[in-house]
Amino acid sequence: MKRRPMKRQLSPLDYSEFYRGVAERQTYRCWGCALAPNEVHKCLQRSDGRIDAHHLIAQQVLRRELCGERLDAALRDHRNGVLVGRYHHGTLESRYMRGSFEDLPACAIAFAKTYDLLLHLERTYPVRVG
Repeated sequence: MKRRPMKRQLSPLDYSEFYRGVAERQTYRCWGCALAPNEVHKCLQRSDGRIDAHHLIAQQVLRRELCGERLDAALRDHRNGVLVGRYHHGTLESRYMRGSFEDLPACAIAFAKTYDLLLHLERTYPVRVG
């Protein structure tokens, strides 16, 4: 089976606009450090101060569920993002670390409701039990 080459999700210009939108709304604190305060030292050492903007609903899901202008708008919508250090970005992408639904910013839930993707957000970040 021949594998298709991986497409670049967002152009560098689009990513920088997404990053600026997220940064305007959130301080430069890593969301992963807020979820796992005992790993702050790892984030500081391994990320070397680099902060990324992370899509809470993955770009792959957005591409599968949306099309046309709605897809373009959703990919660039900063409400679907949080700032994370490079170390925590890797742990979130690999699903080694997961936040819960209660940890999500209110704007991410509003984003999911706008694009009818709340179910995907609930699956990825389950409600904390107990």
